[in-house]
Amino acid sequence: MIQLLFIVYMLVILCAAIMAIVYQDSLRTRKLGILAVYLSYTFLQEVGLRVADHYNLFASTAIVYDVYKVLNVAVFAFIYSRIPFLAPLRKLIIGLAALFILATLVQLLFPQTLTILPRYLPLARGLIITGYGMFFLSYYFRLDHRELEKYWTPVLWITIGIVVFYPVISISLAFQSELINFGDVYGIRLYQIIPQFMSLFMYSCFMYAFYLCKKKN
Repeated sequence: MIQLLFIVYMLVILCAAIMAIVYQDSLRTRKLGILAVYLSYTFLQEVGLRVADHYNLFASTAIVYDVYKVLNVAVFAFIYSRIPFLAPLRKLIIGLAALFILATLVQLLFPQTLTILPRYLPLARGLIITGYGMFFLSYYFRLDHRELEKYWTPVLWITIGIVVFYPVISISLAFQSELINFGDVYGIRLYQIIPQFMSLFMYSCFMYAFYLCKKKN
């Protein structure tokens, strides 16, 4: 069961990455072009970590995921800060990303954090990215222009994906040590099944957004 879920999880990421690459020109019109690189990196990272785990190459993946969290926040800050109607919040969006990157760099100065996943980073990452999504929703639903609403619908689907995914995933990562002590579901540990299952929803939203970008262009 765990192998099947992982295969489906990887296939969904791969499909999302391929769609982002194929529709890259259409994605750029909605400030989403960076997702082609980001999703490709995400897929390659997951493949690399799977291979490394199989051959026991890493004592811990904490440092890899710390770097990924920085990239994660930076990518969504880049996307939302460039949306025209979010211009009043641009400094706040960039400032939150800068604070998170600074906090990550500071905690990396302590050797023990290279093998331990601190709780506050997953929570902070989730709050920041969910915050970006909520900023978008609050301004999007105040748009008084039907064509403008339709134009930004793809980003609305990206936002739906992240505001559902990140609150759940952040809590599960923050309490990963507790979830490890729980039982499993069909042979899969909860701390493994929650991120992968929620990812299926988020990346499905991404793929639908990419389709809409192409269709509406």
